[in-house]
Amino acid sequence: THSCTYPDDLNPANPDHWVEIYNVTSSPINLSTDTNYYLSATPIASGTSGRALGGAYQLNHFTVNAHGAIVVFVDDSNQTTANNMHANFHLSKHGGDFVGLYKRMMPEDTIRVLTEHHNDSIPKATTWGAYYNGSSHWFVYHGGTPAQPNPHP
Repeated sequence: THSCTYPDDLNPANPDHWVEIYNVTSSPINLSTDTNYYLSATPIASGTSGRALGGAYQLNHFTVNAHGAIVVFVDDSNQTTANNMHANFHLSKHGGDFVGLYKRMMPEDTIRVLTEHHNDSIPKATTWGAYYNGSSHWFVYHGGTPAQPNPHP
């Protein structure tokens, strides 16, 4: 998102950018026990060695419910609080950002691309998301709907 519409526990007066990760499966994903999910601001090719994840943010601590979502702040603070994850990279206020979600496949230790998105410019006070959840069709929305279905654009 370009302007936060989701409460930021580390910076409530000036909320940071965030990304929402939607679980398209019918099973919950426990990120405390399945520690192979990562966000990155740099593209990583499928089949690449797991070593390529060295600078990526490892998702942790929370469970993503079946057909549910979690929010991760991309604020360069690299920490997990009681309520949120905060990635080790940030998004620009001027666009040109990239965010990728990756899974480290074991035991072969290779990377699988789950989704990657690059957007040259997100207008101020808008969000960028898929309609419908899990879709490959992305749109700019005026106002965010974290943890809720995105409306028809």
